[in-house]
Amino acid sequence: MPSNEKNLHSVAMAVCAGLPVLLQGVVGSGKTTLVEHLAKLTGRVTAPALVKIQLGDQMDSKVH
Repeated sequence: MPSNEKNLHSVAMAVCAGLPVLLQGVVGSGKTTLVEHLAKLTGRVTAPALVKIQLGDQMDSKVH
């Protein structure tokens, strides 16, 4: 199984199981859209099932 397909399968399984998913990549690459789509497919679109935290270059993880 190619790595992209294997990674997508792993993310889908984690979302289906209600496990946390952390994706890292460049802005605009579709990370949030992918997880939102998988959440909709599995009925996990409302809090606390789907929590989005976005950390950009202008924010560090200590900021609340």
